Amino acid sequence: MLEVYLFVNPLGAPCMRSEQNIMKLAARLNSKVSFQFVPLLTQQVVARSLPAQPTLAERNAQFKVHYNAILAYKAALFQGKRKGRDFLLKMQTAVVADHQQFSTDLALSLAQTCH
Repeated sequence: MLEVYLFVNPLGAPCMRSEQNIMKLAARLNSKVSFQFVPLLTQQVVARSLPAQPTLAERNAQFKVHYNAILAYKAALFQGKRKGRDFLLKMQTAVVADHQQFSTDLALSLAQTCH
């Protein structure tokens, strides 16, 4: 059995593509693959989503958005790995592809979609 741990920015486009590639790879392998997406929240993750000269208020607001996204994902994982993974991918699609702002309302809507 192969175990893969991928540290991800839950609101980042490159991480979303990496997760999709890992899941495609796991589907093609003949052996059993277990993968875990571990959300990562660092100063670099927050800084990538900020303008060139952010104020402290902008930095704090962006940190809070990422923190709440990670909490929503962790809450979804309590329903099982598959539902948590589905929630994460839908959240990333909404934020990255559909250009929606992450909010509590979006998280609740996605949670209902994922059951």
